[in-house]
Amino acid sequence: MQTSTTSTSSSRNTLDAPDALRELIVYACPTGALAEQLQLYLDRTRAVPGPNAAHRYPPHISLTGFFHDDATAVPKYVNWLSSALQRAAHRADICIKTMMLELNFHGLIIESPWLRQLASDFAALAQSPSRKDQLRLKDWLHLSLAYEFPPEQHERLKSIAQSLVDVNAPVSWELCFYERRVNDAWCCLASWPTSPQTFVNTTVVSFASMAVDVTSVVVCVQDIGDDEAESLAPLFKLLSDANRLRIFALLMQGERCVCDIEAVTRLQQNLVSHHLRVLRDANLIGCRRDGRWAYYRINRAELERVHPCVSMLFNPDHLSDARAAC
Repeated sequence: MQTSTTSTSSSRNTLDAPDALRELIVYACPTGALAEQLQLYLDRTRAVPGPNAAHRYPPHISLTGFFHDDATAVPKYVNWLSSALQRAAHRADICIKTMMLELNFHGLIIESPWLRQLASDFAALAQSPSRKDQLRLKDWLHLSLAYEFPPEQHERLKSIAQSLVDVNAPVSWELCFYERRVNDAWCCLASWPTSPQTFVNTTVVSFASMAVDVTSVVVCVQDIGDDEAESLAPLFKLLSDANRLRIFALLMQGERCVCDIEAVTRLQQNLVSHHLRVLRDANLIGCRRDGRWAYYRINRAELERVHPCVSMLFNPDHLSDARAAC
């Protein structure tokens, strides 16, 4: 899924402030042939007749509105979503009823009591005292193709949608927990792949046999924005030193004193101290003192901040086989 960088909001978090509020939302996102058609449509219409509001988002069905909470609450939402999905596993379908092509909105109209119940169950479970706003469940289920476009673009957008998007194309759906960051960069914090039966030439997708396991949650990032790239580049440069990387990996196993690190790495004390100082300056590790002894450990908050992006970059399960459209 591609991201756009067309607008910003001062209320959105930055990677420089790990304690800032996260702007969160729950989507159902298509995969398969329909998803490929939607991406081609968005790429084509972004070029001509030009971007509209739909280009700022990945293709999705909104199950909630945006809500804001602390970063520490994110794992709780992942668990609540997994529990809601387990409750809903025995229920029915997602149906694309029609393609709506009105003067002010183009999109796919969705009918799904299953999704409504899933969202309702999630809202009932998600009782976070640190959340700053109420969870708003969506009454109108739809997947936007284009909106907030000039009236003169209606016919061109309509023609492209009719030629590229087949509402009967095979499709599966994923439940996705997203964070919106600065410059409309999207971070998929967790997603639940499903194994529904997908019917060709029908828009109904059955979830009757779906099995959900919290261990199957996939952590990934769909795109890395400029801010994230600027933040991650120094990290990779810092860990490009083999000895420093060994020390970092050792501290991942638990807290260590300098003498332990010397013994394992067989480095001289002055080199160990140098590498520890560099890691501390980068906020990757912390230090606890007990008398004249110093004990070093990984900074969990910093690790949690960079983990989603690093996980995406080096996880082969997130490698796309998509070919260039040009």
